[in-house]
Amino acid sequence: METQTRFDLNRAIVAWKQELAAQPGVSAEDARELQAHLLESLAELKLHGLTEEDVRNPAKAIDFPDSVVA
Repeated sequence: METQTRFDLNRAIVAWKQELAAQPGVSAEDARELQAHLLESLAELKLHGLTEEDVRNPAKAIDFPDSVVA
């Protein structure tokens, strides 16, 4: 039987930000600003009753690297 790892949203965001910041043309400030927008959006979704686990599938839908959503 396969063991499922609990999704860690904070870990996923840190990994996403690191990968984003490593892209040519993306400054550290750009990565910080995008992270701030992401966190604001997640807070809004939580106000509507979504959990961290609920946001896992949309994260896959916007093509986060497998290492981020696994």
